[in-house]
Amino acid sequence: MPKRRELVTSVDSALLDRAEALVRDRRTVPRAKLPEWKQLAPAAQTQLVDALVRRGLEVGENGALRVPAREQAAALAQGGARLSWKAAQQRVVGVPATERASALSTALTSGSLHLVVRTKVDTVVNGREDVLTQDEVERLAKAHQALGAVLKLVQKKLSSKGPLARVQKTLLREDAAGVLAPFSAWLGDSPDRKHLSEEASCEIVVDEIRRMEEPPIPLVWIPDLVRNLAPRMSRQQVHGSLLVAQRRGIVELRPESGVNRLSPADAALCPPDPDGVPLSHARRLSAQ
Repeated sequence: MPKRRELVTSVDSALLDRAEALVRDRRTVPRAKLPEWKQLAPAAQTQLVDALVRRGLEVGENGALRVPAREQAAALAQGGARLSWKAAQQRVVGVPATERASALSTALTSGSLHLVVRTKVDTVVNGREDVLTQDEVERLAKAHQALGAVLKLVQKKLSSKGPLARVQKTLLREDAAGVLAPFSAWLGDSPDRKHLSEEASCEIVVDEIRRMEEPPIPLVWIPDLVRNLAPRMSRQQVHGSLLVAQRRGIVELRPESGVNRLSPADAALCPPDPDGVPLSHARRLSAQ
């Protein structure tokens, strides 16, 4: 008779690394599909699962190992990916439907992801994408309504007889520009927002913080900072420059001191900390 192969009684770091990499790549893996699972003794199998859980993975349905739903949701749009809402839901795997919905909702409300409308399709994008705030959407809707009413008058047919029979009404270009001007910066039409180096962007942001300071309290409200810089910089550019200035020790960023004091519109204008908490105040350090 062939000699029975002895089972492995302990798990080394190489096997653990391979198992973790496999689960993180596939997002969910049945236990029996983990590397060398059948060659492990029961105690070693338990050791492997426990070690994977300590590394942040979870035991899901039918004992499968999975990446936590919240991590799967937050990572959906990494690298600039843009997914339809239906596709985004299908990408969170190994979890019940209710848990999947909760994880996606948390990622959207925390700012890790945004839900935007593109060609009439609800689309999930990365939280770092430059999107309009709710306040800006409402302002744009009101402007659209007002402009639509004017355009209806412009396009209204005149009398088929009389001196105006063949006259086509139009608008003064300056009037049309006046209606659309507040939104051109949001849509990236302002040439001043393009081709700014990291150094130049950081300098603009720090200078604006300096201008907005109101002694003796040097804290600057970041939503107002973003709005003030909108003609020259996108929200994303301002956030990036704030984080650069923080890393360089030029600016200190602080979260809101109270609980739930930020409106959704203001929270969308604040850069998040690593835990997703909005950083709502900036303070220029005294040495600068």
